[in-house]
Amino acid sequence: MLSLLLRKVKSVVILSLLLVINISLLSQESNKTTEWINDLDYLKDQIYKTLPQAEERINENDFNLQLAKLKSKAFSLSKEEMAVEIMSLLALTKDNDCFVYPFQEALNTQILPLKTYFFSDGLYVCDAAEPYADLIGEKIEQIGNYKIDNLFKRLQAVMPADNVHYQRYQFSLYSQLPNFLKWAGAIDNQKEVSIVTSSGATNTVSFGDLSSYLKLERTLASQVGLTSSQSIHEKENYWMEFLEDGKCLFVQLKAIANNKEGNSFSDFVKEIEILISSGKVEKVIIDNRYGGGGNGFMLSDLTDLLHESKAINQSGKLFVLTSRSTKGALLELSAILQLNTKAILVGEASGEGPNTVGDRIAVTLPSSEIEVNLTKVFWPTSFRFDQRKTIQPDLKVNYTHEDYLYKHDSWLEAIQEYKLASNKKPTPNFSLQNELVGKYKVEGYKLSIYREDGKLYAVVKKKMRSFFELHTELYQAMEGSLSSDIPQLSFLYEEKDEESSLTKLKWLGKAYEMKE
Repeated sequence: MLSLLLRKVKSVVILSLLLVINISLLSQESNKTTEWINDLDYLKDQIYKTLPQAEERINENDFNLQLAKLKSKAFSLSKEEMAVEIMSLLALTKDNDCFVYPFQEALNTQILPLKTYFFSDGLYVCDAAEPYADLIGEKIEQIGNYKIDNLFKRLQAVMPADNVHYQRYQFSLYSQLPNFLKWAGAIDNQKEVSIVTSSGATNTVSFGDLSSYLKLERTLASQVGLTSSQSIHEKENYWMEFLEDGKCLFVQLKAIANNKEGNSFSDFVKEIEILISSGKVEKVIIDNRYGGGGNGFMLSDLTDLLHESKAINQSGKLFVLTSRSTKGALLELSAILQLNTKAILVGEASGEGPNTVGDRIAVTLPSSEIEVNLTKVFWPTSFRFDQRKTIQPDLKVNYTHEDYLYKHDSWLEAIQEYKLASNKKPTPNFSLQNELVGKYKVEGYKLSIYREDGKLYAVVKKKMRSFFELHTELYQAMEGSLSSDIPQLSFLYEEKDEESSLTKLKWLGKAYEMKE
């Protein structure tokens, strides 16, 4: 009897303990859910307060549906998993600089000790830590459960970007993070992943801490074509040198900010001006492939110099190199030169469009302490109706893994092979020029037409807190139509009362009414 009583008492005690534990777990789960929901609501509030044109950029219905989905499963997510889910929200902003930095203090993010690059012919391993050095030079066909193209499509939903070109740039990073691969369904085990190469071999690679990754050669792959110069100027934001022929001035820009040592950016531009004025320079190449940061207001000395130089601002004399990572101040520079000079853009489509948002700030979520980057200022560098999400080059470059291996700079080779079209664009006749000269209004902009040295030009002057300005020569395309140095831009004119006047501005085929 006593034994039975003791067993019953013991059972009651165990049940009571289990109940207490369950209540405690439910309480913890409830607290965790509440904290995540508070963080997500706070993030939504900050996004709509901070991001310029948030209501226009973000589909509100999609955002709210995704937010509700995250809240419903918040209790089951770790910080690292929630960081990826937050990226799915940020991806709806369609902005490169709205993201969660994966290696911040609040997160314990690991990474594969590989450096990969998405060449035009596939994803290759450019460097690898031991014991994976045998993978260097291999083309990756599959990571975990997904072929590369399918994995890229999956990860696009958590890679905030203006366009697919910048997502290809980001893919090399995010395809190596375990929490992103798990989110995509590529792996179940966050300790290691199987990688299948084009040789058919399957390799198991373990995730490690950031320190192993940072020891790898992580320079943007196309920089190997300028290896000796890169090593000399590695810590500089800008530098220049004459190429082998001694007549082509190569100017590389990584950021529009003063170097920590040596000449200021303003003095650097003055040195370029002296060289151009000396007559030693026949061609200028501006390299905007490797960076994006800095202060756009510092660009005016350089853009004015290149625009006003009669020796350089000619067809085939000025080239601008772009890549999928061209963004920020270097994107602004590329856009300004496209709209104000006869520059030829060479390379890949840029990582951002000309009307972009910038000036990144960090917002810390109150409960999880995850830091989220948001952008706060809109910087127009084109017409407000310019909806381009990228700037397409005039000369496209396909950068292959073989180019990388043999240190071929495909951008410079494209310039060397470039031949200026022999068919010269006709200038409008003198009478038509005189009739079209004047001031016009189009979509809130003041546009002036003037003639100089027998040529006709269109101008839009820069406004406060804007990088948008326009200065281009006009050519006779056909009767009633004028082309310009800008591929996207043309004008229509009509004859009224025996005198012609501009009637429409055409941008990427869409016409906008012009009034005198």
